[in-house]
Amino acid sequence: MSGRSWLAAAVAVVGLMGGRAEAASASFKDWTVVCDNVRHCTAFGFASYEDDTLGYLRLERDGVAGAPVRLTVAVADEEMRGKAWTLALDGQAIPGLAGLKAKDPEEGTYPQVSLDPAQAALLAGKLVSGQSLKVTGAEGRAGRISLAGSSAALRWMDVQQKRAGTVTALVAKGDRPASEVPAPPAPPLVTPGVIPSQEGLSDVLPRSVRAKFPPECERNLTKDMTDPIVARLSPGVVLWGDVCSVAAYQSTYVMFLADEKGRNPRPLVLTDAEGRSLGFPDIGFAFDPERLTLSNFYKGRGLADCGGASSWVWDGKAFRLVEGTFMDLCRGLAPDDWPVSYVSRSQ
Repeated sequence: MSGRSWLAAAVAVVGLMGGRAEAASASFKDWTVVCDNVRHCTAFGFASYEDDTLGYLRLERDGVAGAPVRLTVAVADEEMRGKAWTLALDGQAIPGLAGLKAKDPEEGTYPQVSLDPAQAALLAGKLVSGQSLKVTGAEGRAGRISLAGSSAALRWMDVQQKRAGTVTALVAKGDRPASEVPAPPAPPLVTPGVIPSQEGLSDVLPRSVRAKFPPECERNLTKDMTDPIVARLSPGVVLWGDVCSVAAYQSTYVMFLADEKGRNPRPLVLTDAEGRSLGFPDIGFAFDPERLTLSNFYKGRGLADCGGASSWVWDGKAFRLVEGTFMDLCRGLAPDDWPVSYVSRSQ
């Protein structure tokens, strides 16, 4: 898992394997799709690499048979904020998609319009039949969303949601009724363990733990380059971790479980949204003792417009994955907008 080799893949796919509900993702030209473990899927279409304007189309749909399409279009042009937009497919205005009012979202996000259900269904049905979607605002200002890969992306999304061959599919349509779309799985239940006291713990990793650091870890890190993670999880079980290496915009960590004295250290085992065991060193960790939550955040590049984030909760015996987000294509999308790759529920 280290090195995040998914960034080098033109199409990264991990399946719903062995009957277990897991996340899945795939990229097709200028489009990418992420489906979480309860079959909620989010597809993004971006401006092409040759286009000077950043923008995206976000299409979301829940996994239940009758779920509507939710669709948002965004353009990175502040002059289009609060203005009326018109959408055109390959230069032809789309009836019913003119005079759309760009809302004023939170600071740091692009100007955008969210279509109502009827408009979203109308546009979703046209995405696979053109080359580009042009967004025109006031005074002729415009952005463009590439439709290269849209058909393959939405067909793949139909398959993940088990809609292929039914009347509910976006692309892989068939005559089978909506009743043949199986209900999505329930999110897993994760119950946090009892929050223990952190009194009496040293913030210095014992030599027995340091001795287990892999040879690829840097041995000459100064004190200001390290960030020890020390937390009691349960009586006799302590999380010990620290920086392994420092890069330009993020650091890798190694993590162990041992007792309060650092005896019997063993590598921490975590599972990601795809059901795979993470290997350490891995990127960007922090721990919240008030919530017994371990989290990580990694950037695909310095702009932080691609990458992933996950959180795990200690349930008294092990860390259980509770949430995740993931973005494969590096196309200017802020971390707060990355699609959800994993969800859970708690009591």
